Amino acid sequence: VYDGASAIMLSGETAIGSYSIVAVETMSEIIVEAEKIIESGEKVAPQNLSQQFAIGKAIYEISKMNVNKPVTKIVCITYTGFAPSMISRFFIKIPVLAITDTLMKARKLNLFWGVRGINAPIKFEPKSTDHILESLEWLYQRKLIDDNDKLIVTAVRFPFGGSTMNMLEIHNVQGLASLFGWVK
Repeated sequence: VYDGASAIMLSGETAIGSYSIVAVETMSEIIVEAEKIIESGEKVAPQNLSQQFAIGKAIYEISKMNVNKPVTKIVCITYTGFAPSMISRFFIKIPVLAITDTLMKARKLNLFWGVRGINAPIKFEPKSTDHILESLEWLYQRKLIDDNDKLIVTAVRFPFGGSTMNMLEIHNVQGLASLFGWVK
């Protein structure tokens, strides 16, 4: 829990022994207590601070701010799933919607703390950024985001430097919907 694990599991004799239910209940109690001790977002930075960690930390800091209107959702548009895995380490209390282009990836993303993996039928193109706006509109049409939401959006905008999240934007959904003529 202290290291930012999204899941913990029992194995061996503990999982299949005579008291497996008691073991799960005890582990659950320990996890709940450990999470109370951890201050949300106060994670120790890795020794070699990465761009991804810095963006994850920036998202955490922005999510705490209450400038005019608080952020209500974080949207990660991801091909690999790395961005939501980085963001989940900060235990941000705001829902994280991780949009990817395959069902298998979306299912795996649900394992990260606070992340909801969503499979969208949108073609993610490495030489284009069209899928970013398409993903937001797709979420809007399915009422996963609405006019009252303020979003932090992260993605890989120009992928030629590798699959490194390098974009962070803040948007009021109502403004996007009005500007681009989105219809529910």
